[in-house]
Amino acid sequence: MPEGPDRQMILDLFAMSKQGVGFGSWQPGNRSGALKIRASIESGGILVKGVSLFLNCRIDQPDELVSAGLTIETAYGPKCFARVDWRSRAAHFNQKKICGDLQFVDAGKTHVHRPDLYKEGVEPMEYLRQNLPAAVSLDPAPGTFSELLDMAGRILSVNNLTEVEEPQWQPRLLT
Repeated sequence: MPEGPDRQMILDLFAMSKQGVGFGSWQPGNRSGALKIRASIESGGILVKGVSLFLNCRIDQPDELVSAGLTIETAYGPKCFARVDWRSRAAHFNQKKICGDLQFVDAGKTHVHRPDLYKEGVEPMEYLRQNLPAAVSLDPAPGTFSELLDMAGRILSVNNLTEVEEPQWQPRLLT
């Protein structure tokens, strides 16, 4: 791969039936209070090199600020190519021209970033480096963490995502 994957490769990786391998337990993330799970991906019993699954959340904010997504290795490091965001801090507003027909559409706090949302002809690495600027609302939005895992598993074509354990959230007592 020169700098990164082409559009068709990303679409194929997104659509193929896959499983997470080695979910393990929630671990401290890069930022204070963050939790993460990282897992390899397999399809048809074969590990898919350079593609992985992630889940992120905040330990002190139960049932919000959760993301589940897929990354691919590129010349610029791992880049997310599909992501489900559940109850984000702020609504996702598709501001950039690269969002095409979705520009100026509010995707809400619970939304999905899919690789088919950016129009053909856009350089995939430009889209990936901009952290997936286009999103669409998830309607109806999942009401619980287990519903989120079920929905995200179907969207990301990860058929065992519901095996991820719920984080051991520790809500803040004082805000």
